[in-house]
Amino acid sequence: RPIGLLRLEPLHLFMIGALICKLARKFLHMVVFRYMDDFFAPERPDVMEHAMHCFARLVRLLLGPSAIAARKLECGRRLVILGVQISLEAAGYCCRPAAEKALKCIAVMEDALSRGVLHSGCAQKLAGRLSWASQFLFKRLGRAMIRPIFGQQYSRCGKVPVALRVALRWWIWVLKHDI
Repeated sequence: RPIGLLRLEPLHLFMIGALICKLARKFLHMVVFRYMDDFFAPERPDVMEHAMHCFARLVRLLLGPSAIAARKLECGRRLVILGVQISLEAAGYCCRPAAEKALKCIAVMEDALSRGVLHSGCAQKLAGRLSWASQFLFKRLGRAMIRPIFGQQYSRCGKVPVALRVALRWWIWVLKHDI
């Protein structure tokens, strides 16, 4: 009988996610990774779609027919996972912000620059969206350019100081040039 996910506590959701991974690894022989309620599995191109549907059947068997919406099932050499577009090539992989996420960030930053105001809540969301990239860009220069955005979350007036203005312009340039 399916489990009603709406009534479960976060700890129970964590345990169910761990159970699903364990069952997929043991019975489907899939290498499955999980982040919260998102599951990922690297597979050979000739079986990836079949593996995705097998995993979806397992989840639906355990949690009910509406556990995974058809629009949530994706496979291919290019996927958007948690706002990051991952492209697999023979030489390795490439991670970049998804185009729609980059456009949203650019719009927020351009608005802040034009108005001269970036409120703390907006700064916190923007910093969170950009933080994944800050670890990898230009030998950690991205970390230096995200620091003023994180600092803005403690601003009471929201006025954009010079360091934040420089950081926002840098991020806009980087995101527009798809670096």
